Amino acid sequence: MTHQKTTVDEQDSSDAIRTSAIRSIIAIDRTLLFGPALICLLIIAVVANLLLRERNDTLRFYEQSATNLRVTISSDIANFLNVGEVLLKDVVDDLTMNPRMVGHTHHEFLERVSSYIPAQAYMRVLGTNGHVVDSVGEDIPTGMSFADRDYFMAPQRDPDIGTFISAPYLSRLHEGVPTFALSRRISNPDGSFGGVALIAIELTNFEKLFSELSLGKDGAITVVKTDGRVLVRQPTEPGIDVVGLDLSSSPNFKRLLEMGTGSFTAKTRVDGVRRTLFFGPVGNRPLVVSVGLAVDEIYAIWRARAVVIATITVFICVALTALSLTLRRELRRRAIAEAHLAALATTDPLTGLANRRRFDEVIAREWRRTRRAGSSLALLMIDADHFKRLNDTYGHTHGDTVLRTLGDLIANSTRRAGDCGARYGGEEFAVVLPDATLEEAVTTAEKIRVGMENRFGEKAAGRVPGSTVSVGVAFATPETDGEVARVIEAADHALYEAKNTGRNRVVSTVEI
Repeated sequence: MTHQKTTVDEQDSSDAIRTSAIRSIIAIDRTLLFGPALICLLIIAVVANLLLRERNDTLRFYEQSATNLRVTISSDIANFLNVGEVLLKDVVDDLTMNPRMVGHTHHEFLERVSSYIPAQAYMRVLGTNGHVVDSVGEDIPTGMSFADRDYFMAPQRDPDIGTFISAPYLSRLHEGVPTFALSRRISNPDGSFGGVALIAIELTNFEKLFSELSLGKDGAITVVKTDGRVLVRQPTEPGIDVVGLDLSSSPNFKRLLEMGTGSFTAKTRVDGVRRTLFFGPVGNRPLVVSVGLAVDEIYAIWRARAVVIATITVFICVALTALSLTLRRELRRRAIAEAHLAALATTDPLTGLANRRRFDEVIAREWRRTRRAGSSLALLMIDADHFKRLNDTYGHTHGDTVLRTLGDLIANSTRRAGDCGARYGGEEFAVVLPDATLEEAVTTAEKIRVGMENRFGEKAAGRVPGSTVSVGVAFATPETDGEVARVIEAADHALYEAKNTGRNRVVSTVEI
């Protein structure tokens, strides 16, 4: 028998292959499970951030547009009221400074002033009892009094009220058309109440203006007095009398008054639509303009884009996950195949024991460990007796059965961690026993020998043709000089001695 020299520096390649395969599987699992998940989270985070920024940009665009619209409406209303106020001052001054002027002259002046007010607006002068003293463009029934209107009572009570903006009302003269009035007190030279000059303005003037503005399906423009009375709202709500509606108890209106100028989002009381309200005062007048944009309409285009982008993002993440799982499965299969090939490369296919290559790696490794740790090492060399004759007589199939039986006995006799049974070549086997004493090694060798004798020896019950074994045992300690080859040679010499002294026996030696 010949033995390939095994050096101390030889690497345990099969262990390295198996360890590498296990590490590869773990790395594959971690990389292809957590890697794609992290990538998907990053993609989702980036997309979510972009969508949030686009949403904020959308809101800022509508906020700027609505604010500009609100400022324009407020400016138009303020200019309109300023013109009306100037006209009323002129009328009041004319009546106050020329109280003895003939009535016809006063009426001509009133007609000239009325030419500056828009259509569906009417100039009137009321006496101290609320009856119409003079008017332009209207037929006033005899005896009709307006003393119950707030535009009359407020100037009557307060000499310093200035120009008063009335609450909206349904006109008695124009078939209940929603109207509001600008009124101003006429004082006598002694300061006593002398009547009221007013401009009655149909709210259709504002409704027409607002109806030309595009605010979307559920957008709304509202002009409300600071006392909570709605002056005008566009669009109107079917079945709801919005003009004059009292919103003073509404939480939205209270918040609006408290903030003065700004915006907030809430569900409106009139129709229950959730809107973002952009509001502000009309100059120094007791009026507030609110431009409401429906939240659903503000974000409709953004929401449609977000759905498309989110769908694409989900598809990408699902595809990436599916691809990673497929790749993970294939790489795991490859790693397992490599580990299996590594095992095949170090395993004897007939007996299931380690092969010669594996044996060389293990004994070299254990020899190094023995020298380093100060432990011991035992080696059994086992050879089937008369095996060639057995093969020639009964055939290789029967010989394989004998070798498999011997392999099973060796495997069952080497249960400690670190023990290694190997097929050394042909009918020759080897067993490496790290940290074993000489007595333990001999006991193991006897167990294997007796097992074969009981199965195939001459005294075996129902004996079938087979083979006994001869075993050589070598024992080494840290003090042993030289290479591991000396231990192998010592075990070989002990095996030869067992063969030469009658076979079916165990011979041991100590390598010193």
